[in-house]
Amino acid sequence: MFASHKFNKKSGVRYEVGVAIQSGFIAWINGPFPCGFWTDITIYRHTLQKWLPPGERCEADDGYVGESPHSIKCPCAVMAHPQEQDRMRAIVRRRHETANERLKNFSILSEPFRHDLTQHGYVFRACASLVQLSIEHGDPLFPVNYNPNVGI
Repeated sequence: MFASHKFNKKSGVRYEVGVAIQSGFIAWINGPFPCGFWTDITIYRHTLQKWLPPGERCEADDGYVGESPHSIKCPCAVMAHPQEQDRMRAIVRRRHETANERLKNFSILSEPFRHDLTQHGYVFRACASLVQLSIEHGDPLFPVNYNPNVGI
């Protein structure tokens, strides 16, 4: 049930983390989910998709391609030029990966969790809170500035 295809069938849990495009703040945390039963797209459909207001979309990686373009990854309705669209997506993804890197620095996802599994979510959220506090107070993620007249 917890076997992860990414980590040679070792046990793992999966979290969904969302970073606000405009502010760079951690805006959404969801999980833990057993890796074996919950794919990224299944988690999205079960939770975040239901919380998004009508017409709201989000950027995501290719694990969510089943929901594109309806609710995932298609800022083309906002931007006129494909090159600007690609650059914007790349910058947004890099910033999100920076947030993920900071979460991974706590090793909560890579080291064996030697406590009751029901406590993993609390520890992960505590780590995310520390990352968010660092973003707000002196170590922000790099900004994503978009000006439709000049690109990024």
